[in-house]
Amino acid sequence: MVLEPGSSREYISWLYRNPSGFVLNLHTNGKNQSMIHTTRCSHLYPPDESVNHLAYPKACSNSRDELLEWGRRAGQTIADCLSCQP
Repeated sequence: MVLEPGSSREYISWLYRNPSGFVLNLHTNGKNQSMIHTTRCSHLYPPDESVNHLAYPKACSNSRDELLEWGRRAGQTIADCLSCQP
């Protein structure tokens, strides 16, 4: 299942509850270029609860393959984060 969080609170809650999950940041490197991270990536965790985490739209899943397929169906080109190497 892929979650598209509707609020920063929902996103942060999902991060805490899914330590082995994945997050897809949409459009982070230019037009239709998205970045996939693990939930414990230093770019995402621990989350700063004082900022808007949905500045970039996000999709979350415990299945890397499911998240990649979701992104491709949405027309995204997806790159792995070089820091966490999902």
